[in-house]
Amino acid sequence: SEGEIFTIEEALYPLLVSSSNVMAEALATTSSRSHFMDLMSSYAWEIGMPATYFADPSGISPQNMSSANDFFALAKYLYKLRPDILAITRTPKYTLATTTEHSYHEIISTHPFVNEPNFIGGKTGRTPQAKDTMLTILNIEEQPVAIIVLGSLDRNKDTLYLVNEAKKL
Repeated sequence: SEGEIFTIEEALYPLLVSSSNVMAEALATTSSRSHFMDLMSSYAWEIGMPATYFADPSGISPQNMSSANDFFALAKYLYKLRPDILAITRTPKYTLATTTEHSYHEIISTHPFVNEPNFIGGKTGRTPQAKDTMLTILNIEEQPVAIIVLGSLDRNKDTLYLVNEAKKL
């Protein structure tokens, strides 16, 4: 709600667990929106995502773009250097207790694999233009495997298909 104040750590949960577009926009207001967007783009380039373009902080604009290669670069970066971010994405449900800065909020994961024991982390997305998208990192046969689904009509089904194909290798 308007006027609520969150720490950056608290803000990460609605952003990464339930894909809160409102929280993404709120984070962008911590500086000028254009500066925030420049920082997002610079960071994407730094971690090996040159095909990624951000038109807005939340990812809902049809002008946002990325590629499977860039998602794979993101998966490698998160796995190797930011396990703390992946740990947040493994949270099935998170409660932000009422404080003097904000009221009670319950955040529920949108990732269909969040309760799987081999789930390392991931993130879902959806826009009418991009359809269902999902990055899922799983431990398959003692190996981390990144599964990237873009432009899907059923990201869960498509991911399960790719998991089964990976197990055959």
